[in-house]
Amino acid sequence: MRSLRCRTTLVASGRSARAPERHLERSHDIGEAMHAFCRDRSREKFGARRIRAICAAGLSFSAFLLFPATEARASEGDEHEFHRHHVGAFLGAASRPEDDHPDEHGFAGGMEYEYRFAKAAGVGVLAETATGDLRDVVVVGLLFIHPWRGLQIAAGAGAEISSHDTEFVTRLGAAYQFPIGERFTIAPNFNTDLVDGDPTYIYGITFGVGF
Repeated sequence: MRSLRCRTTLVASGRSARAPERHLERSHDIGEAMHAFCRDRSREKFGARRIRAICAAGLSFSAFLLFPATEARASEGDEHEFHRHHVGAFLGAASRPEDDHPDEHGFAGGMEYEYRFAKAAGVGVLAETATGDLRDVVVVGLLFIHPWRGLQIAAGAGAEISSHDTEFVTRLGAAYQFPIGERFTIAPNFNTDLVDGDPTYIYGITFGVGF
């Protein structure tokens, strides 16, 4: 009986001695698992950061490659945003100041054509008339300058033709063309014609179409 009790006591003590070892082994295994999990999560985070960095670098590189093409398209658009040919119909009034008697006033109307050989410049011709004794017909060759947006500056020379005489005339004018759709424009303008140093002022609106 004593030997049996001793064996039982030894077995129990052996089990109790192994329990801490197993607990330590389990704790070690859990620690290893947690370490491995954290390491994997760190790799995932590092991988995600790396992917984000690569994507950002790729997008930046793509934008760098596409930028010249975009600039080229913009330049092409700027070259073709105007029409080579432009025809306009003018409606307005004319005034001529007089020293000896009251100033002369009348309605004015005409047609103009411009060939725009560059974005900032063109050449053309103008034919215009006015009511009353102001004039019969004015025909002028013009140089058009387009310095900014719809601003147009015109300068030229030609002839003022009346029933009794033909005189040399110079013209200087300015207009601003407001686009209506893709082809049409409306342009308020003011012009000064000089004949022998005497000015005639012409002002009104030009309705134009480009093609």
